[in-house]
Amino acid sequence: MAMLCRSALIALTCASPALAEIQLEFIEGAPKDRFVIVNASDCRLSDAVLTIDLRTAAAPLIFDVTDAGAGVEVFQPFDILEGASHLMDMPTVRDGDMQIDLHLRHFPAWDRITFTIDMDDTQSARGTTVSFDEFQGAQALLTLPEGVTSAAFNDRARAVLQVPGCDT
Repeated sequence: MAMLCRSALIALTCASPALAEIQLEFIEGAPKDRFVIVNASDCRLSDAVLTIDLRTAAAPLIFDVTDAGAGVEVFQPFDILEGASHLMDMPTVRDGDMQIDLHLRHFPAWDRITFTIDMDDTQSARGTTVSFDEFQGAQALLTLPEGVTSAAFNDRARAVLQVPGCDT
C-alpha cells in the first residue's frame, strides 16, 4: 500500500501544470533606456501580447521617440537588440505614448527580448533621467488566449509575471 501511495504522489507531482515566469527589467541609460525581457522557465509562450504600461508608474512617464512632441531634449526610437524573431511585428510607438504592446509569435524557454527606447519624466527637473522610484508601479501584462496576468514593477524597476500552464 505504501508503494502505491508513493507512485500516486509522484504521478500527481509530474502531472501538475508547468508555470512560466516572465521577468522584465528596466535599465536607465544615456542616451538609450533598455528593457530586458526573459522567459525564465521551461515553457514556450505562443500567440501572446506583452504590454508595458507606464500609466500607473509613480511619476508621469512617456516614451520619447521623436524630436517633436512631449519629450525632453534627447529622443530615441524603439530599437530591438535581441529577440526580433519572437515578435509578429515591430510595435508602433508614437511620441508621448505610455504603453508598448509586443505581439509575441513565440517566446522560447530561457530566451530573451531586449530593446532600447527613450523614456522621459514629464514633471521632473531631470526629465531625461528616469529613476527606479519613478518607474515603480508601472505594469507588465501578458495576454494569452486563456486570460491575462499582470505584475507591477518594483522599486528596482523589475517585474515578474507568473503564467500558469504553458507549451513545452
